[in-house]
Amino acid sequence: MGTLDAICANHALRTILFMSDGPRTENDFREIMGYYVAQRTLDSLVSAGLVERFELERSKARRYRLTPKGQRICDAVIAAAEEDSPET
Repeated sequence: MGTLDAICANHALRTILFMSDGPRTENDFREIMGYYVAQRTLDSLVSAGLVERFELERSKARRYRLTPKGQRICDAVIAAAEEDSPET
């Protein structure tokens, strides 16, 4: 699956934007998407090289963060949304 296919998949862009503030745990995603949807979405984003999985010492919780490629996409989407929003 290529980058564009991964971004266009259900919940993918929402997941990328959810990580814009920093790394998230697997449970953070499960709370908003459910277990299977979160797993499929995260696995496809990891395969596309947009997200990476990591673990901290002394913690079994899986965490996810954007790769530089994923961060560029996130920044571009946020910038496009800000350009499109009316000034107040």
